[in-house]
Amino acid sequence: DRIPSEIYLNWKYILGKVYFDKAEFLKSIETFTEMLSTAKSAGSKLYQAYAHWGLSYGYFESGNTQKSFENAERFVELVEAFSDIAEKQYLLASGLYRQGRALVGLGRLEKALDLGRRCLAITENFENEYSTAKANNYHLLALTNAMIGNLDESSYFEKQQIEFSREAGDKKTVGNGLNSLGFQAFMQGNGEKAMEYYAEAIEIAREIGNKNGEILVMSNIGGAKVLLGDFESAESELKNIIEEFGDTGHFIIPETYRFLTESLIGQKKIKEALETAEKTRILPTLSLEDKADLWRIFGVISSLLGEEISIGGKQFDASECFQRSLKIFEEIGMEAFYAQALSNFAQHEAAVGNVNRAEELSKKEKEISNRLNLNTKAKSKYFKY
Repeated sequence: DRIPSEIYLNWKYILGKVYFDKAEFLKSIETFTEMLSTAKSAGSKLYQAYAHWGLSYGYFESGNTQKSFENAERFVELVEAFSDIAEKQYLLASGLYRQGRALVGLGRLEKALDLGRRCLAITENFENEYSTAKANNYHLLALTNAMIGNLDESSYFEKQQIEFSREAGDKKTVGNGLNSLGFQAFMQGNGEKAMEYYAEAIEIAREIGNKNGEILVMSNIGGAKVLLGDFESAESELKNIIEEFGDTGHFIIPETYRFLTESLIGQKKIKEALETAEKTRILPTLSLEDKADLWRIFGVISSLLGEEISIGGKQFDASECFQRSLKIFEEIGMEAFYAQALSNFAQHEAAVGNVNRAEELSKKEKEISNRLNLNTKAKSKYFKY
């Protein structure tokens, strides 16, 4: 006998979400693509919407941010056309979150912040029944503010997320919030504090079997170890992540490669670091943030080698690399990252004897770091001649 379409579609929806937790994103994309086709044949707008939501999630986690955004947009369009669904506001909030999360990855931070504020108005009166949507919106506002450099606001929203999720008994979202607080500490240059939050986050991820969250925290722990100067341990752990999940298995992989490159620089493995950075450059899932930070890393490598380096078959010196990094960070409004690029650029200029230029760059970095309460110089312990 044929399975009724609604039961089949619901089963596909649940299966796709299971793949999320197992961090098998390509399988989730296949599942939701099949679900979308079946939903269209069955004439179900609701399950078409659910399929687009799942595709947005799957594409984002696998690193295809543009497709994630497009599917989130379609999800919101479908939901806004619903007139007789009790959970319409919940679904709308879920879709706006997915749009906003994709926009962060695309470097459109102000637009993501606008969506977060819109979503906050929708979720303000949500109770435990819709806890995930409310908590996710807190996370979107926290993440976007962190990227812009508003770290106090970021911390406020992330703590709101954790408090609300604990009350609702949502361990997964609590773990995500703790990971984000660790990231904020990392951005401020506080490796010890970051490790404390990450330790709590990974314990929760492993307890509930959230493989996706575990990968993310493992990569961040590697970054915190780089920050603390534990380069050898960081290298080993980061290589294990890449070996297990490959170059396209998770959106965090480009950042994992960057942390790996920094750990190699810290051990004076400069040629290997350059090879790793060049491999990172051709990854298909680089965000604008990834590209900007990669140019900063290329600048550090060129400076330490004391020569131009080949990037994509063209020669660049350290100054050109740092300038490209600064240009992108300035365009997308990521001040904390901009400050680190300024700091590295100033260090290079001082090393080659351009004292006035170094002082000018250092002055700009200090203004940003003091305003945002950043210990920027602590973030590049590996950059030593």
